[in-house]
Amino acid sequence: MLLGLKGSLNECELDLLHQRSVEARREKARRAQKQFDTADPENWLVADELERRWNQSLQRVREIETRIQQHRDREGTPIAPTRSSVANWAMPTRA
Repeated sequence: MLLGLKGSLNECELDLLHQRSVEARREKARRAQKQFDTADPENWLVADELERRWNQSLQRVREIETRIQQHRDREGTPIAPTRSSVANWAMPTRA
């Protein structure tokens, strides 16, 4: 999804978006794990579904991390953004 934005973003911005995407997916996986951990073991149907969701979330994290690594291998690792470049991202543009 994010890899298609390359034409409109510089590499630092794209890398930041990738990092945020991975963190969001990791958080979703942590929530899924927490739901699974609190499930009543006697209600195995619910526990089975929660485990499936947790595994699905973990798989999605792995897929995103793999795609990011493939992108970095192709494009090279971007230089870390500077304070001024981050401030410029937040500045509104004039039409």
